Amino acid sequence: MRDEDLLIRLTQAQGIAGYEKEVRNLIEAEAAPYADEILKAAIGYLIVLKKV
Repeated sequence: MRDEDLLIRLTQAQGIAGYEKEVRNLIEAEAAPYADEILKAAIGYLIVLKKV
């Protein structure tokens, strides 16, 4: 199942404070097909926008 696979990958990804890049990249890759815009900042945040 796709949802179970995603959950496994998210919980297995390394994402300790200050080193969240692996988790951010995984979320970005999964959200990209549904997003209208993805914003990233050097400090590490990720914003995924879906316009209605």
